[in-house]
Amino acid sequence: MPAHGAAVSGTTGFPIPALSDWRTQARAMLAARLGTDPTLPISMANILADQFAAMTYLELQYLQWLSSQMFAATATGAYLDRVAGTYGLARLGAASAAGNAVFAGTTGAVVPSGTPLLAADGVTSFTTQAAATLASGTATVAIVAVAGGSAGNLATGASLQLQVALASVNGAASVASPGTAGGTDIETDAAFRARLLARLANPPQGGAAADYYGWAKSVAGVTRAWVMPLYAGPGTVGVTFAMDARAGSTAPAGNILPLSADITAVQDAISPHAPVTASITVFASVGDAIAVTVHALQPSSSATQAAIVAALLDLFTSRNTPQPPVGVVVIGDDVDANDLAGTVYLDEIYQAIAGAAGVANFELVAPTADVVSAAGHMAVLGAVTFT
Repeated sequence: MPAHGAAVSGTTGFPIPALSDWRTQARAMLAARLGTDPTLPISMANILADQFAAMTYLELQYLQWLSSQMFAATATGAYLDRVAGTYGLARLGAASAAGNAVFAGTTGAVVPSGTPLLAADGVTSFTTQAAATLASGTATVAIVAVAGGSAGNLATGASLQLQVALASVNGAASVASPGTAGGTDIETDAAFRARLLARLANPPQGGAAADYYGWAKSVAGVTRAWVMPLYAGPGTVGVTFAMDARAGSTAPAGNILPLSADITAVQDAISPHAPVTASITVFASVGDAIAVTVHALQPSSSATQAAIVAALLDLFTSRNTPQPPVGVVVIGDDVDANDLAGTVYLDEIYQAIAGAAGVANFELVAPTADVVSAAGHMAVLGAVTFT
């Protein structure tokens, strides 16, 4: 809600006067009609006028908000779902993370299917997907998060507490390598709106680059996608993508690259729609972990260091792109005529650090030049060191 003291101008272009102006107008109107004095400090006419003004002001604000729900660029929530639905788009729901857990205990002990586990946050829960018998004191069992969401994406070694006592099995398990993955939150309004606007700007063309981009982005968890026409010659298309929500809040961020299950999901999303004559390769770029070393940071506090890591994560999970094969054009997120695909500029790294909250001074020791990836590779944030 806007402040009462200011006029409101919304997407309709119709300015709504401030509430104080409405009250003045309503008091003058009743004074003229009833012959009352609007300057009296206590007046039933003024009370009625103020109530009328408040209700009218609220109604106009509601109508202004409602008018914004009619358009793709401004609709929110259920109204955005309705607008997108007319173009065959639906909001992506939350997906559950999955992986494996290592149980320890006495050889021969059994871990039943459906055994409940709780992550260290005390909220995220998992269950085992099959029964297993410990051999040589351990057993690795498939697990899946009970609820969808990125909170279920846990690193290798993360602790999982058993929620039921199992005979001869330790009370804590650990997440097996490479961690649990695939957990995604329900698609936000901003992300859903971006997909919708991209669909409106690029109507389906039966296999244009924009079509492949849209099909890839329709898969839960895919935050950025790149299409490479003529990837391996005439009639071929290469598609790669990133799962940036998996980066978490700490480096390294190599887990933004697709896993085999992600590749299968995107392939399945593309295949029913792509031209039968097209040879499609959906692949994961090879991640090149770029170590960043910051020297003589001022002030060198944990808060400032965390802000720098967050800024670098944002850079490497929003503005880096894969390197296509020589002579192949890449089309997709963060690619424009001013930037070379597969390149993270040294100036970008410097500016990300300099713009982090609290940074007064620093020296960037590494890297020392623009990061240029090889064909099929993409830069990801590696270890961030402060000296």
